Amino acid sequence: MYINHEIEFKTLITEDVFQNMIQDYPDAEVHDQTNTYYESTSCNMREMGLAMRIRYLNDKHLFTMKQKAAQGHQEYELYLSENSTEALNHPELVKLFNQFHITGPFVIMGSLHTVRRSIHLNYGELCLDENEYCGIKDYEIEFEIDVEHQSEAQREFDELLQRYNITYQQAKPKRTRCLLKMKEGH
Repeated sequence: MYINHEIEFKTLITEDVFQNMIQDYPDAEVHDQTNTYYESTSCNMREMGLAMRIRYLNDKHLFTMKQKAAQGHQEYELYLSENSTEALNHPELVKLFNQFHITGPFVIMGSLHTVRRSIHLNYGELCLDENEYCGIKDYEIEFEIDVEHQSEAQREFDELLQRYNITYQQAKPKRTRCLLKMKEGH
């Protein structure tokens, strides 16, 4: 299992700004990915500061559990053979769940599809995301920063916002946006 500390800045943007940005970064790596969000039926992971997904990307299934940290998230990741509730019985995941006192059964809460364009900048990775969920399409930028150069990364992100005249407003996580729309009946 891979453990990573993630700090990212993210904000929703308009489709026009998104289109301008993808024109300015024609060499971005393009990834087609689908996130499936899971929850335990016996405990509320959200109240525990945890979120769980399996991402389908490049014909692989990547499990990720995020734990809120003082800054950003601690991520626990493991490649699985499939995207299903049964796949969550993997021995390494059972150990992880025991560590956090998480028990199943698990259910699928929703899914979100993203076309991600990734660009490596000086102090992090800029992701231009076109997301679809519950019949909705939105656009966001994420800047996953180099934790060792946090102040430089903040300046780089601020310059990007200024260049595209973007007002920064911390975007809710994709999972939260998707599940809120599902609750609204979309």
